[in-house]
Amino acid sequence: MKLITLNKKGLESNCKELASVVSKHKSFDLVIGIKTGGAVVGNIVYTELKNNHNNLKYTEVSLSRKSKGFKEKTLIKSILKILPYFILNLMRRFESVLSTLLKRRISMETLDGDKNLKMKKLDQLLSGKPRDILIIDDAVDSGKTLFVIDQYIKSINSKIKIEYAVITITQKSPLILPDYYLYKNTLIRFPWSYDYKGKDKIQT
Repeated sequence: MKLITLNKKGLESNCKELASVVSKHKSFDLVIGIKTGGAVVGNIVYTELKNNHNNLKYTEVSLSRKSKGFKEKTLIKSILKILPYFILNLMRRFESVLSTLLKRRISMETLDGDKNLKMKKLDQLLSGKPRDILIIDDAVDSGKTLFVIDQYIKSINSKIKIEYAVITITQKSPLILPDYYLYKNTLIRFPWSYDYKGKDKIQT
């Protein structure tokens, strides 16, 4: 599978290109960035889109998941920092294959158990009944995150129209296939990734 490393400048260029692709097809009432990487992408895309839509609103959401502790994160980052990129690339591809295999084990019970969302701001915005929503993430693997948020919004208002935009799709058949994307079957190392070693690393 192809692997691309984006520095901060490359990321901004890709986000602006994604915004251009979106704006050619449709306008939206609300843009939602999924933390953490999707919020970085979402902010840039929203800034580009609002130039043509003064009433466009933006918010960010996150799924509450068990994360690694501070010490564990620090250790992982330290190890990845000293490894050369060719080894990191192999690790990335292995992780992608493993993720593809695990996707087959995703059940509705698994998805239901992951619906602990931090979405107070979103609840307030949905009360205004936006007609068209654009959900943005950095990448889609299994599509689980998009699916959970999609179901949450539809449980509040089934008439809301939702579309999705990402920089890249890494798997052939995610649970939700984004409407707008720049790359397919491509892994991307973003400036906030643990294994990104550039000096312009983005902290999320």
